[in-house]
Amino acid sequence: MKKFVSFIALVAVSLSLFAQEDCVEVPTTLRGTASVRLTRYAHKILPGVFTVGKDNVGKDKHVIFAQGNLQYQASTNTWRFAEEQYEKLSTNGYTHNGVRYASGNETAEANRETQSAWIDLFGWGTSGWAESGAELYQPWSCVGGDNNQSLKYLAGGNEVDLTGANSDSDWAYHNVIINGGVDNSGTSAHIWRVLTSDEWNYIFNVRTDAATKFGFGKLMGISGVFLLPDTWDWTPFDGTEFAESNWTPGTDVNYASANVITDGDVWTRMEEAGVVFLPTTAYRKGESLSAFAYGYYWSSTVNSRFSAYFLQFNCATKSTLSPTTANQKYRGHAIRPVYHLD
Repeated sequence: MKKFVSFIALVAVSLSLFAQEDCVEVPTTLRGTASVRLTRYAHKILPGVFTVGKDNVGKDKHVIFAQGNLQYQASTNTWRFAEEQYEKLSTNGYTHNGVRYASGNETAEANRETQSAWIDLFGWGTSGWAESGAELYQPWSCVGGDNNQSLKYLAGGNEVDLTGANSDSDWAYHNVIINGGVDNSGTSAHIWRVLTSDEWNYIFNVRTDAATKFGFGKLMGISGVFLLPDTWDWTPFDGTEFAESNWTPGTDVNYASANVITDGDVWTRMEEAGVVFLPTTAYRKGESLSAFAYGYYWSSTVNSRFSAYFLQFNCATKSTLSPTTANQKYRGHAIRPVYHLD
């Protein structure tokens, strides 16, 4: 009980950091000078607390997850979180706000700096931080080619993580996120960050009962992985789609119809109880997308001059999940930021 109370206290502290108006308005479409369409992007808190490892004195480290994957619009230089956890732009052609976009949600390379389409797959360390030392550091930078292209993504000009002196190469840490909240000083940047590879691994493989607290599934028709917070109680979900009797944890390929959520009211209750959902994302190479049954999420941890670590899962087989896989830095992967509670 004492541990549970301490988690609640941590969440209460985090909620205080995000006291602000619930929504903001940003322009999304401009037709000449006569019509501007405004869309509201709601900010919300996911209260689930996740242990991600220990600090240098052996104390547990805790985080909460952002409400959705990170998105970017070049024409307005705007960053936001997806309004829903299952929202993704990385589909084989997609419609957003009534506008149809091609696969890759990209315009031609030469026009990327002014494109109005939102993107949600980014090359490693492409936060837009000009002092990063990388040749390619803009959010739209994500080229095809061979391993040598990855040398253009050397944050800090060398083989370094996106932490410490190079933290501003972290997409979420460097930028103002319009629905990401403000801290006590009123600052809206340097709030969020990306997990390290060790932290991704801790969530899936090391924390208490880790194997029972994630599972492949489908939410509102989108395949992905559910993550249950450290302190979890099945009782409020008895008799629902998300009852414990329907839950198949881990990477069991025989999960059949378990972990399939279609009831919006049940999902709202799940979110309010702290459940996190990571949708499949595909990956981007230049203007093309591949591997639509997979989820690819960057970490802040470098592997070599050419590659960095990321979380990968396969929703086609439900049997492949690797929190410490490395991939070329020029490939576009998703970003799901966290807020550090301690």
